[in-house]
Amino acid sequence: MIFLEVLISDSPLDRLTATAVSLSLSLSLSLSLSLSLSLSLIIFTLRTTADFIIKGWHIDSYFGLSITILLIIIIGMVFEGFQSFRFVHFMARAERYRRCCSSPKKQRALALRTHLERSFLHMFQVLVGYMLMLCAMSYNVWIMISVVLGAGLGYFFLRPVVLHWLEQRKKNREKGKEKWSELKVQFLNGVNVKAESKGCQSAKIDGEKAETCA
Repeated sequence: MIFLEVLISDSPLDRLTATAVSLSLSLSLSLSLSLSLSLSLIIFTLRTTADFIIKGWHIDSYFGLSITILLIIIIGMVFEGFQSFRFVHFMARAERYRRCCSSPKKQRALALRTHLERSFLHMFQVLVGYMLMLCAMSYNVWIMISVVLGAGLGYFFLRPVVLHWLEQRKKNREKGKEKWSELKVQFLNGVNVKAESKGCQSAKIDGEKAETCA
């Protein structure tokens, strides 16, 4: 701060300006030092002495650490599975919306209901995600491993379920198209197939009506 005192004149305004500049430089220097010290203290440890997430939750024993790790793994699996569930829910709702009634009023009602459901699902996903973020910010090695392990297990076990559901849905759709094509061909050939509880079929062949039952 000596160069400021050399360059200023004897006027009170210049001295006041120099004092303000000196204070601002001192404050910025102290803030940078405190920030660097606080960042240097943020390291991963093997034990947590402070409260974990909520006040009164202490991890001061192996039993408490084991229960906490198991709980976080379950939360991570729920988070990953919930993402898969949202995808399945989106596909099912989109299919239902395409097959919905032709009334614009009912279509708008279904669209509003679907949007509300997706909003609540999104809020729940954000809540679980921030809980996992707070767990990771404890800077405990075991907690961090449990967060990553829970996400990996959830992806490993639940993502194949979603893929299997999509594959079955595709097969059912193809079967439905094939069945509809067969009925259409039979109709064009003059055969009127009736799906009744008794399993009877009526056919119009050469102008005469015949009925056979299984």
